[in-house]
Amino acid sequence: MEVRRQMNGDLSVTQNRYIDEILEDFGLDKVNPASTPMAAGIRLEFSPDEDSGLDDDFTATRYRQGLGSLQYLVSSSRPDLAFAVNYLSRFNSRPHKACWAALKHVLCYVKKTKDHGILYKKQMDEGLSPVAYSDSDWAGADPQYKSTTGYIILINGSPISWRSQRQTSVAKSTTEAEYIAASEAACELIWLNDMLYDAGLVDGKAKVCSHLRVDNKGAIDLAKGESLT
Repeated sequence: MEVRRQMNGDLSVTQNRYIDEILEDFGLDKVNPASTPMAAGIRLEFSPDEDSGLDDDFTATRYRQGLGSLQYLVSSSRPDLAFAVNYLSRFNSRPHKACWAALKHVLCYVKKTKDHGILYKKQMDEGLSPVAYSDSDWAGADPQYKSTTGYIILINGSPISWRSQRQTSVAKSTTEAEYIAASEAACELIWLNDMLYDAGLVDGKAKVCSHLRVDNKGAIDLAKGESLT
């Protein structure tokens, strides 16, 4: 991981060398880059047989190794990879040829964007008030028709916490899926507020003003305790 302090005091976090090592390990250092983490409209299905359609060079073990390498990127500096890595991880037990093709696509995207990372600003223009954005699909591309929660929390415009995860239950509507995602983001916000207080970064007598942005009116009404129309 490369952490650099810029002339104005901002800190940038990137992982260029680590990405180069991943690409070289998988023999993709000279492939054409991709512009998106995943192909539009992709929907993978579970395979009844492990290693279905794979060869000796690209086994289920190699598939898991690739996802593990990408997961480290996700947790450290690349929230833009969170959904793709989480989605492909659902096929860890029995990956097949289409899964491997999707994994290679992610790696090609990483090649194109290896200079991307996180910028933490020295100037606190927006203060320490966390702002969270939550979202969810409904059933989406999941073989078991479970929705996917996604959220990101920013402080001073920089990402502090992010997550993409399949929901544990099957949502019966878009509103329910969005409400579940908002609930999970709210739990993370509460934890983050407590951490800021415990670290002495906020006045214990003052409440941290957190914001949760949700783009579904039904979920917002439920959160406010209002009836749906």
